[in-house]
Amino acid sequence: MSIRFVVRAALVAGLPLLLALPAGAQTRSLGLAGVGLAYRAEQRLRYLGSVHEQSGMWFGGEGLASFGRVRLRVSGVTGHLSGDTSVTNPDRSVRVSEASLSLQPFGWLEFGTDVVARRVASRASTVVSRLLGGHVGVAVPLGVEGLTGAVRGVYCPATDVTGDEALSLALGGEIGVLYAPSRSGIVLRLSYRFERYDYAAGALGPARLEQVRAVVVALGIHREREPATSRASPR
Repeated sequence: MSIRFVVRAALVAGLPLLLALPAGAQTRSLGLAGVGLAYRAEQRLRYLGSVHEQSGMWFGGEGLASFGRVRLRVSGVTGHLSGDTSVTNPDRSVRVSEASLSLQPFGWLEFGTDVVARRVASRASTVVSRLLGGHVGVAVPLGVEGLTGAVRGVYCPATDVTGDEALSLALGGEIGVLYAPSRSGIVLRLSYRFERYDYAAGALGPARLEQVRAVVVALGIHREREPATSRASPR
């Protein structure tokens, strides 16, 4: 990982943190959530005038901690993408780790900073992409207690790539529904996820476009509570 990328990550992540700390201090809600993730993923690669498609299952987990309006989310998934076993479309193993720090100024709006590490390996090569960017999300209640519709967009202008040419574009989005009733403590999420990565042409290969589409199912638990200081009766 280059020093320049680390510096960018620290600077960009620091601004939401400075904004988030006083916002979180003004509220007393604490929350923790953990879910298991299952992806049915499809990848479409376009280069040298040809299109190659791959598909597979990815599995992993996600943890979320919230303090007032501040939210920290960490997730990781791993799995495989099966091609046609040809030289130009080999099977690949995938590992993706993500972390985001968010501020939620309103119940329906969230924005923050994202850091992503993406590793894609085949018999011929291993490509590691590190991405830094931001996201904006909107959530809308759907009329049933605990049921919410949500959409989220991510754009990563700062990238660092090992084993391939530089990325000229990296973005993604997710849309779905979340069911998390307060009394039961369960979390169920169903969503559709889209990602796009454009690799520039260079000494390591021609220009390449990668698109990832996935149906995501998440199941887990959540807990919310108030700090002891807020529950204590005044003297």
